[in-house]
Amino acid sequence: MAQAAIGIVGIASAAFAPFDAFFVPNFAFFFGSQLAILGLLVFYRPRPAVYAGVALTLSLCFVLFANWNKDALGWVLYVLCLPGPAIGTVFIGLKRGMWQSKDSFFAGVFAAVVTLVCIVANAGFLYLSLW
Repeated sequence: MAQAAIGIVGIASAAFAPFDAFFVPNFAFFFGSQLAILGLLVFYRPRPAVYAGVALTLSLCFVLFANWNKDALGWVLYVLCLPGPAIGTVFIGLKRGMWQSKDSFFAGVFAAVVTLVCIVANAGFLYLSLW
């Protein structure tokens, strides 16, 4: 189920992107970085709802970032924001007991909230250190 959701998000993002010579490298870079973060969860074997919560939060973050940043070097800030969700996914994996005993909805919401908090904390750290 989680693989299907990831595939649907990938196909939908590919459908809305302009197709030119830079499409494949950009798609591989931005979607590959999200897959790498989701790959961190494989070691903890979570429920599919946890994958869905993290994937939806990463997709929402990417959409908001793409609409906010119109700078040519904006991808650098995107790369610098990736340690936040990576730390969040490791935290989610280490806190297995919190989401294994709960229902799937709680597990997905917990994963989404933890990932969002880590993204915001990382962005705040970047803001304080770069400006």
